[in-house]
Amino acid sequence: MAAFDALAEAPQAVQAAELQALAATDPVVAAALAKMLAVDEQASALDTPVGRSPDAAPAPPPSASIAQRTDAAADARLQAALADRYRLDAVLGRGGMGAVYRATALADGRPVALKVLHAEARRDPEATRRFAREARLLGRITHPHVLGLLDSGTTATGVHYVVTEVLHGVPLATAIAEGAFDGLRTARVIRQAAEGLAVAHAQGIVHRDIKPDNLFLEWAGGRDHLKILDFGIAWFAEASVQTADGAVFGTPACMSPEQARGAAAGPASDLYSLGVVAWSCLTGRPLFEGNTPLAVLMQHLSAAPPPLDPAVVDGELAALVGQLLAKAPEARPASAQAVAERAARIEARLAAERGAPAAVVGPGGTVWADDGAPGAAPTGAAAGRTGWWLRGAVALGIAALAALAFTLAR
Repeated sequence: MAAFDALAEAPQAVQAAELQALAATDPVVAAALAKMLAVDEQASALDTPVGRSPDAAPAPPPSASIAQRTDAAADARLQAALADRYRLDAVLGRGGMGAVYRATALADGRPVALKVLHAEARRDPEATRRFAREARLLGRITHPHVLGLLDSGTTATGVHYVVTEVLHGVPLATAIAEGAFDGLRTARVIRQAAEGLAVAHAQGIVHRDIKPDNLFLEWAGGRDHLKILDFGIAWFAEASVQTADGAVFGTPACMSPEQARGAAAGPASDLYSLGVVAWSCLTGRPLFEGNTPLAVLMQHLSAAPPPLDPAVVDGELAALVGQLLAKAPEARPASAQAVAERAARIEARLAAERGAPAAVVGPGGTVWADDGAPGAAPTGAAAGRTGWWLRGAVALGIAALAALAFTLAR
């Protein structure tokens, strides 16, 4: 691995010479290594502000008052452009590419999250395409474990926006940072993510960037309720994984071996990434670590996953995670739906062993646990009505048995 790190740090002329020499003896490895170096370069460039070279002297930060005035003016222009449809209530976050607002839909008073692209980002054709692609793909998927798209469009002033449901909770990455999950909670994460992926895959959509930051945990029905986020680099299964310049998409920490090689990323790639997420849930740390993205990618290509502790992790759950992490796509589970079904069985067994409510079978045979999704136990007033009906039925049953026992005694 040190040799790969050294190559990543070498001048481009040295890299080219080394790759040319390697291609003469092992062209497949040389091609994969070239892809790794490209990803490493792309990742390094992420730390450089747009329009600045990596070697340029750092620019002085703008004064807070100027930044605040600029943001306030942008907010006012956006509110004016959307005045007939949405009321902007608060800024949930700002980043280099855009901003997210908590807003209210004027048609029905529903709280929503409204995401827009900054003017600078709108001048980047790729950023605009990615934003539009996410809206288009989210519009094709309706599922309790996928972030729900409510609206999208472009204002008269050229601002691209996407409106989704508001989420209340934390990214899975935040939850993992607080400590490793037990087997039951991990099985639930796998099941819910796999159910959402199964619907996306059935639409011919591959996410390509499943990672803890793109999985969000809400608290519903006393359980984690997971949502899959960010379909911005998703693609249709019949499309090519590469752009014209051969770029590799995904996050190195969770990237499948075939993605790392620059090969086509099919549904099995999402399953590998889900296996990486599950391993991190069970251990509280990344599957592979390294000083550079290249070092991490090379481990995804050739290193065996560190074994899970059998004294801590359920054997059946460990076997599922191990199969998800198979290097060869064909060695992984056959589909996301198959993963969801296996995870549901593990979840139900672990819940029964703990004495917690087990999963139930919902409409269409889909397996759900009590996590606020279809098939979950009712809450609030509905729960009270259900409880009253159940208590009445039990009381009548006991009375009937008592009457029968009295009759037989005579």
